[in-house]
Amino acid sequence: MVFDFLRRGTASADAATVPEQKASATGPVVAYQTSGRVAWSPRDTVSLTRTGFSGNPVGFRCVKLIAEAAAALPLVMQDQQQRFDVHPLLALVTRPNPSQGRAELLEALFAQILLSGNGYIEAVTGESGAPLELHVLRSDRMSVVPGADGWPIGL
Repeated sequence: MVFDFLRRGTASADAATVPEQKASATGPVVAYQTSGRVAWSPRDTVSLTRTGFSGNPVGFRCVKLIAEAAAALPLVMQDQQQRFDVHPLLALVTRPNPSQGRAELLEALFAQILLSGNGYIEAVTGESGAPLELHVLRSDRMSVVPGADGWPIGL
């Protein structure tokens, strides 16, 4: 029967022939390679992203699903008195740059926030000073420049 192994006192004949110690041909090779010591990966954002996100299909899929779901939420612009259906900022976010749409920009931003804890968007301005394009910047390549009072004064 299939469930015979659940009955008490009826050990099968195969259980007696199982070796008590596992043998591995690669075990000694691994021990010789690392000399028995642990080899830690670097603790920078690029290495952690490469191993935990790019090299891990489960981690990749989790970040991608969360970023896609967050980017799919509708954006609402309003102040204390009214909600704006048409606004220059809404048009800019709809088409932030020539190579990305709203969903791609927000997915990249949310993925950066999930992977590194920070997200940065660069606004490319025109002659009038109004933003013309938005680009997501890699957070591992950014550093905050603190001012004398501790608040950031630059990136």
